[in-house]
Amino acid sequence: MKSNTILEKTIDSLITFLKNDVLREKIQLMILEPLLQYSMERLFPYLLLLCAIVISMILLLISILLVLLLRKSTDGIHS
Repeated sequence: MKSNTILEKTIDSLITFLKNDVLREKIQLMILEPLLQYSMERLFPYLLLLCAIVISMILLLISILLVLLLRKSTDGIHS
């Protein structure tokens, strides 16, 4: 029971601590933005590769669909 009240008090004090606008801005500028920038720099090549794979798969599917449609239309002409 005691640990539960200590935890609640700690959480409440942390919440009031984080409500400070200056502190929140400092955390955002010093921790969050560099972390997000670093993450995006590390993930960017993989995102480009993923986009290239998706675009090539879409083009491949469209070309297969066109081949099948053209084959079906030419089969109907010769029969």
